[in-house]
Amino acid sequence: MFAPLGKATPDPGGGLVVDGRWPFNSGCRNASWFANGVMVMDGDKRPSSRRASRLAAVFVPAADVEVLDTWDVAGLRGTGSNDVRMAGVRVPPEYTANPIFESAKLDGTIFRWSFFALMGVLFAGFPLGIARRAIDEFVTVAPHKSRGSRPLAEEQSVQLTVARAEGQLRSAHAFVQDTLGRAWDRTLAATR
Repeated sequence: MFAPLGKATPDPGGGLVVDGRWPFNSGCRNASWFANGVMVMDGDKRPSSRRASRLAAVFVPAADVEVLDTWDVAGLRGTGSNDVRMAGVRVPPEYTANPIFESAKLDGTIFRWSFFALMGVLFAGFPLGIARRAIDEFVTVAPHKSRGSRPLAEEQSVQLTVARAEGQLRSAHAFVQDTLGRAWDRTLAATR
């Protein structure tokens, strides 16, 4: 959870001491590491909005994080998007980052993309995957369901709707691949 819901105080060794609670940590029960957002505190006060560079992401091993059993839902049970909590966790400086306001600490092609460009890459697959599964599931049940005497799979209006959905999905998938491919090519060209 990148939202800076935790607070961190500077540690004399250059790292941070982290306290906080973050909701919606999908897959947290299977995670080896966590990346959570914090505000680096200035004494007991939160930094002002002009000091947005005081945002940070901290990376900690799962052993330092308490998973709270808060994911009680009817749908999306498998995501296990529970809350997590950290209390007094010391995070060394090499396990902190400020991806929005600072350049990456490592050099390489992927590290030259902005935080928001990387977020777009990470999130692009989710809606495409949901759409693919929805079409596939419908196509699987359509021969066995009906709204009259014929199965849905034999209804021309249903066939047209499925074909349109398939075309829209394939178009969206191609658009994402083309856009990301062109962006990657530009990034590669800029590093030569």
